[in-house]
Amino acid sequence: MKTTRRKKKWSFAELPKEYAGLCQLLLPRPIRSAAESGEAYEVASVMAGHRLTKDQEDYLEALSTFIEQYEDKAHPDPKKKIPNHEMLRHLCEENGMSGAALGRLLEIDRTLATRILRGERNLTVPHIQKICKRFKLSAERFINR
Repeated sequence: MKTTRRKKKWSFAELPKEYAGLCQLLLPRPIRSAAESGEAYEVASVMAGHRLTKDQEDYLEALSTFIEQYEDKAHPDPKKKIPNHEMLRHLCEENGMSGAALGRLLEIDRTLATRILRGERNLTVPHIQKICKRFKLSAERFINR
């Protein structure tokens, strides 16, 4: 389905009330470029703050979801923290370290090390200290904010 692209700005009064009509205006689908993001954001901005029909609400929700997904991918939040077990798993993979080797490093049983890597158990302060020393990292990376 081809969507209509316009040069002039939309007004709320011009927007269709039915979902199908809105889809003809701009098809809600995953956004892959800044231009597509701009078009989607423009339509969402025109709709925001108005009393919407059920179809318009559904359309705006779909469009907003795609905008949010694009923004999260295009501009990741540096404050979003990767869970400790995922960071540790990545470090182990990058350094060819098995669960058993991690267990030896942390001076714990291999099964406990595996559970830490799966996120089933948390790291203790002594574990964090040993990991940071081994991989030359700051302990702040593993301490919850």
